[in-house]
Amino acid sequence: MSKILILYITTLSGHYKAAKAIEEALRIKIKDSQIISLDILNYLHPRASKLINFLYSLIIKKLPFIWGSLYDKRRFIKGIEPVKRLLYFYEFRKIKSLITELNPQVIVCTQAFPCGLVAFFKNKTHKNIPLIGAVTDFWPNRFWFSPKVDYYVIGLDWAKERFKELGIEEEKIKILGLPIMPRFIENFDRDSLSLEFNLSKTLPAVLLMGGGSGIGPLGEIASFLDNSNLEFQLIVVCGRNKKLYRWFLNKKFKKPIRIFSYTEAIPKLMSFSDIIITKPGGITIAESLAKGLAIIVFKPIPGQEENNLRFLLKKNLVFKIDRAEDILPIIESLLSDKERLRTIQEKCRAFSTPDSSLKIADLILENIK
Repeated sequence: MSKILILYITTLSGHYKAAKAIEEALRIKIKDSQIISLDILNYLHPRASKLINFLYSLIIKKLPFIWGSLYDKRRFIKGIEPVKRLLYFYEFRKIKSLITELNPQVIVCTQAFPCGLVAFFKNKTHKNIPLIGAVTDFWPNRFWFSPKVDYYVIGLDWAKERFKELGIEEEKIKILGLPIMPRFIENFDRDSLSLEFNLSKTLPAVLLMGGGSGIGPLGEIASFLDNSNLEFQLIVVCGRNKKLYRWFLNKKFKKPIRIFSYTEAIPKLMSFSDIIITKPGGITIAESLAKGLAIIVFKPIPGQEENNLRFLLKKNLVFKIDRAEDILPIIESLLSDKERLRTIQEKCRAFSTPDSSLKIADLILENIK
């Protein structure tokens, strides 16, 4: 029986979604296997992980400039290198115990911290367990890099040079796409979806999302969209933001609107939609590209999302708004010119890798010893 360990951090992140996507792809590829997905931070420090998640969410929502001032900065990363190594030494006993107990044939990490920790374990013990780092943003941060990682999976060629500049051999870099759920390959029938979700099958659909945590001015954007003279319907996904979900439920809209809290139906909702308005998180953007949506992004989190946005704008794959009121002219220009909208959608689909997780699963299975 194959035994594979997948490590991530926090269920509130794209790292978790990526881990579950790889797990699902592996279950499709191989039936006789034991796949263990684990939040490594929660495993190492269950109480501290809750505090860390809370502080991270607080900084991202209230003080994002602090995160942006530290994220992937060469001087900062160099300065904390001794602290990082001290942390790895401190966690060594626990990670050694975990790996010894589970005895996986391959370890996959969808976040840089567990990837570095396992690389440190490999270096200390000289154990040759294949280690695969599946990067979840279009531009990887410096914490990812370690000579003990056997393969890095990235989304596009654009990031390949960064790895090579930092000393990673080219044969270790696999351009397979950011890991998204295999269900994004499926083609769903629009008529069936309209019945399932009580949506109009004739009106264009605009999907509004703020990631798993429902971050951003979604209510403000929806209010501006509601004032458009064009006919379309709104689909709003509030994620785990209960306050935002209640606000939408209590708000009266002129346009047809369907409101969701956290939902697993994203592949279907994206299949039904024509345009998405969202934050430029790596996994969400990869999903949107796979479904050929015209993409409008707002308020990137400083750091990883800003880096994603830089690439997306360079390739003319997204529209960016700085204020909620900027959304209306873009929506109206897209929906009033169907040929232009279709061209944009086709370009987005051409940049996508909907079968990314299945390709990553193949790489994992090739490395089982």
